Amino acid sequence: MSGNIFALPKQFTLKSKSNGKYLKYVAEGPQSGLLQFSEDHHFSPYAKFESEPYSKSYKTKEELVHLRCFYNNKYWVGNSDHYISGDADVSEEVRSKPTCTLFKPEFLDDQGHTAARPLR
Repeated sequence: MSGNIFALPKQFTLKSKSNGKYLKYVAEGPQSGLLQFSEDHHFSPYAKFESEPYSKSYKTKEELVHLRCFYNNKYWVGNSDHYISGDADVSEEVRSKPTCTLFKPEFLDDQGHTAARPLR
């Protein structure tokens, strides 16, 4: 189901509907660098994120964003295993590259549930 595009705020947290936990950057352990819904507190530095607009949005009219972790200032990258990591040092706008950091925020339903999908 395709949703409507919307603008993300500059700083945000994301809370899972299914487990009630906040998305966080995993800083240590075997899943270090990945993002997962396992944080209890929205005020944790691991659960804060920032959005940056796509540099070519004014030309393409696409409402795409780069997302980065507040904790380490690194960009989100979607990978082929359906995981998202927060470990890219620089933004990447070439969509065919595996290091692409562009995401498309969307409303998923009429109750305001949202998602940010990687673009590759």
